[in-house]
Amino acid sequence: MANDTKERILEAALEVFSKKGYAGTNIRELSALLGLVKSGVYKHYESKEAIWNALLNEMINY
Repeated sequence: MANDTKERILEAALEVFSKKGYAGTNIRELSALLGLVKSGVYKHYESKEAIWNALLNEMINY
């Protein structure tokens, strides 16, 4: 279940980062898009930067 949530977070983050850029994206908006509270996102990723880095790592390893 945790991996599913992590993947959902990354998919939503990619969408929001693509539309608003890194600086224009915030965890509150991302969590609302996913139907989670902010702590639900922070349970899986410690920061917006950690989400960004996870996306970059996925792209590099693709």
